[in-house]
Amino acid sequence: MRSEKVSMMYRAGLPSLLIWGLLIWGMSACSPITFVQYEQPGRQEPLRQWHHTVINGMVEVSKPLNLEEKCQGKTWNRLTTKRTFLNILVSIPVPTIDFLVPYVAWTNEVECYEANANSATDQG
Repeated sequence: MRSEKVSMMYRAGLPSLLIWGLLIWGMSACSPITFVQYEQPGRQEPLRQWHHTVINGMVEVSKPLNLEEKCQGKTWNRLTTKRTFLNILVSIPVPTIDFLVPYVAWTNEVECYEANANSATDQG
């Protein structure tokens, strides 16, 4: 009798509970870090670039993000570093062991400062 109840619980809930647990665990790594240099009304379209690290993030495989190059000489307005769902999805096939994550992908988003047309005419 007891094994029938356990069997019914397993068929009904355990797989979905496991999937939800893995989903919540995976999404807990999505913690964006945003730096704001200038407050600007409205948001610009961010320029996105992946950043690759290995050995628990201690070794960078990608070149450092060059903000001057990304913004083409303009100053940066907002910089966000985060792990997106796609970053996590790409990292899943990489085998990990306790306390060692061999590969981690991040997404950097840069918004460049755009001067308002009104402020340019006011200064001139």
